[in-house]
Amino acid sequence: MRQNDFRNALRGMMLRHGLTQTAVAKASGVEQASLSRFLRGETGLSGDSVFKLLQLVYGTAFPPSPPPQDSA
Repeated sequence: MRQNDFRNALRGMMLRHGLTQTAVAKASGVEQASLSRFLRGETGLSGDSVFKLLQLVYGTAFPPSPPPQDSA
């Protein structure tokens, strides 16, 4: 999964549930400042932070698999 895809998924989850960056930071254990910089596209996230946020965004430690592509 690319960073931009994950950033958009995180934003979408926050909008759907009416969550603030502060609420996401508290729920995930990721620092709010790191979350803010990531959402603005200024920096990436550590592997540990991605893992924590994946669980929050998708309810699992693994993102959904993309649909299979026809190889015809």
